[in-house]
Amino acid sequence: MTDGHPSFTPSTISHPHLPILACNMDLQWMAEAVMPRLGHGAFLLCLENLYKKVTGRDMIYTALIGKPSEITYRHGEHVLQQQALHTVGLPHPVKTIYCVGDNICTDIFGANLYNKYLQRRRLDTAVMTQAKVQDHSRSIDNLVGAVGELSGAESCYSVLVETGVFSAEGGQPTSIEHSPRDFLPVEHSYQEPVISTSNVLEAVQTIFRREQWKME
Repeated sequence: MTDGHPSFTPSTISHPHLPILACNMDLQWMAEAVMPRLGHGAFLLCLENLYKKVTGRDMIYTALIGKPSEITYRHGEHVLQQQALHTVGLPHPVKTIYCVGDNICTDIFGANLYNKYLQRRRLDTAVMTQAKVQDHSRSIDNLVGAVGELSGAESCYSVLVETGVFSAEGGQPTSIEHSPRDFLPVEHSYQEPVISTSNVLEAVQTIFRREQWKME
């Protein structure tokens, strides 16, 4: 609110305010405690509401990085394709990606968002170009542009495990509404995982069966 000069009393509250970059937007995260703990997303929620209360205006994020942002999954695909090409030596790009996580509002939501982006990317080039112009500022197409980015995936499947924030036995409810403010509102279908398993091992075994890979 001081436009970067906290030692001086502002005559007016500057708007737009200083750039704000937000990352690690999880409202909750799971560790050794029996209940999920509040994460960095809780701080962002407090900051948004305090700024709104004091100034009467909405706080504006310059960029949102980290899950569930598609740009994070785009970078993840780049790293994956890089490993597949240079480390494993695959002759072709990885076509199917599985994202395993325990949080519906970040892991599952983000993977489903990225899968939607991959579907859009397969559209006709002319259509994509027009969509790029019309889309809002959070669009991944407005963020991606690094030279040498590797791609090739056609699908990104979300895999939910019950070893963290999410628990099939109940407890603290989890809702897509717990996602970061600028990602809402959104269709509730984005909170539905393609695969649900009890733990990571079961998730890996399920993926191997789907892809018809032998487990040795």
